Amino acid sequence: MIAGQGSGAWKYSEDNGVVVVNLDIGGGTTNVALFDGGVIGTRGCMDIGGRQVIVDEQRRITYVSPSAAAIAKAFRLSINEGDPADEEVLSKLCDGMAEVLEEMLGAAEPTELLKKVRTAGSSDFEIPV
Repeated sequence: MIAGQGSGAWKYSEDNGVVVVNLDIGGGTTNVALFDGGVIGTRGCMDIGGRQVIVDEQRRITYVSPSAAAIAKAFRLSINEGDPADEEVLSKLCDGMAEVLEEMLGAAEPTELLKKVRTAGSSDFEIPV
């Protein structure tokens, strides 16, 4: 919610009487907040972020989060600790993360993967109709 306010999403929503969704993509999670006419609505959190896969100086994968592993499996990508980092595979993993966010925002049909990647304790994110 704070990131949505700081980004100007809240103010834009209030000034224009529209629904605005703010995605705060961090290292481990993406926090999502919906503002409707400046009022905070639904919010949620997904285990999607920039450090879900860690690559060392030798361009070897040293860490794969459970979330990244679930997305990789769903998209039939091979990403394992100790493997050389393949830019094409990592790019496809990012595409998969974006698709899960699309599901969360209602832009795509939700799949079981959406539940697997939701941060533990996060509320369901619901777009008002």
